[in-house]
Amino acid sequence: TTTDSKRLLLVIDDLRVEIEHGHLEKFQKKVKEAIGCTDITMLVTTRSNHVADSIAAAAGHVLNLQGLNQEES
Repeated sequence: TTTDSKRLLLVIDDLRVEIEHGHLEKFQKKVKEAIGCTDITMLVTTRSNHVADSIAAAAGHVLNLQGLNQEES
């Protein structure tokens, strides 16, 4: 059986504002409707632990990474 499902990987880089659970769901719904996809996976990067915690509470989990030093970057 063939399905016509479309999947989307949405990357939001360096997010600096908190997103509430309801707002994130509304955003995903609007994106799905606009481009006709059936599944959205979001990857959000931020430097703020507070923003990361709000995203995790709304929709997922947090993976803490160490920043690169000057020599590594």
